[in-house]
Amino acid sequence: MQLKRYIGLLIFLLLVKGKCNKQNGIGYEDLENPTSQKGNDKNGSQDKDPCNNSNKGSSNIPFNTVTQADVTAFKAELKAKNLKTVNWKIGLKDISATDGKTPGIYTGNMLIDTSGIFLTAFKIDKISKKTVLVNASNSGISFGGAGLNGGITSYAVSEGAGGAYTDVGRGKTKDWLNLVLPKSGCNANAICAGEFAISDFKYGKIYHACGPIGCTTDNINILKSNQQKVTDLYYNMLKESYENGIKKIVLGAVSVSTFANYGADYTKDEFIAAMFNAIYEGIKKFTDTFSTHGMVIICNSWVELKPLP
Repeated sequence: MQLKRYIGLLIFLLLVKGKCNKQNGIGYEDLENPTSQKGNDKNGSQDKDPCNNSNKGSSNIPFNTVTQADVTAFKAELKAKNLKTVNWKIGLKDISATDGKTPGIYTGNMLIDTSGIFLTAFKIDKISKKTVLVNASNSGISFGGAGLNGGITSYAVSEGAGGAYTDVGRGKTKDWLNLVLPKSGCNANAICAGEFAISDFKYGKIYHACGPIGCTTDNINILKSNQQKVTDLYYNMLKESYENGIKKIVLGAVSVSTFANYGADYTKDEFIAAMFNAIYEGIKKFTDTFSTHGMVIICNSWVELKPLP
């Protein structure tokens, strides 16, 4: 009887795992629409190759011990932090109204595409090659797709081979130029949620950031775990930039569009708010740690960031 119960539980857990395509990942902290790019994770292939995400039991509180009181408290805290994040973003200057050189945090609202207009709007220094573009990637770091990934891909192709892509790589016709992956719990050609890969482009680097995917079976403890991954992701991208002399980084917002979803005890809007709060915490952690960083940080196209009702 005990054996049957064990087998039944094992089958249930495997089904849940398969449904959401969970992946285990080690973050960098441990290692030292087609016409719009809002949300910055509309990657075309992402929903076919989900880059997820959370692991049951990875948060401090076990997955199955959430009470209604826990949910109520979490939602109240989430709403308060959401309002703080919204007000923080409202208080930022638009990069187009500045000289583009003064260190600080700014907003922007530009498509990244073949036109290259974003280079002028963001006042990208084409000489120093000290700019980072943050791309929204799936786990396979696909070359192509839609949204931000599609825009950056088309821009890469418009530069020509040797500018931002190569005709040889990972068995593909085209791939990101000089792609470097982190140490990871995924296979040799993939990244996990909370990680980023790095490639070259004509004026600097592209960071291919993989955010967590919301799953309808996730509860608030999984959401908290995902928040920590996103906080670490943004902190580590900024830290990596700082340590390598980057002067300007264009930050999209991962996991707030295609990857966003409702969970067992929270809404889709609450998931989006949680991701933005986590992004803000990652930026704040970086600026608190490196207060004299000297970089221009552009929060680009964060249109989903809104107050919770």
